[in-house]
Amino acid sequence: MSDQKLSTKELILVVDDEPMVLRVCRRILEREGYEVLLANDCEQAFAYLREDEGGEVSLLVCDIRMPEMQGDELAGELLELQPDLEVIFISGHAKEDAVNGFRKKARAKFLPKPFSADELLEAVATALAS
Repeated sequence: MSDQKLSTKELILVVDDEPMVLRVCRRILEREGYEVLLANDCEQAFAYLREDEGGEVSLLVCDIRMPEMQGDELAGELLELQPDLEVIFISGHAKEDAVNGFRKKARAKFLPKPFSADELLEAVATALAS
């Protein structure tokens, strides 16, 4: 997918309570020219959007199941701060979580874990083209 590198950097916020998922997403996305913020919990995600950490976030890539707040709840609250935010939900509990996630935001994309680099990049490109 390297032929689809962006000429301007899109800022992507990845939220997941699994450090390995965060590291892998950062590596894949930065290699393609995206700017990436990582949050291992919902409070950190809120802080990024409230403090405007280096620009407007274009896309939220968010695990649906997290300890303190579900990802679809987080997306709903973040959308109040930034209504144009695109969302990709990720989860290892695909079927049930997809239904819950889509209920919050009809245009959200869903990517089941585990996913490949190509699957992540395709989902990101599709979401950002919306």
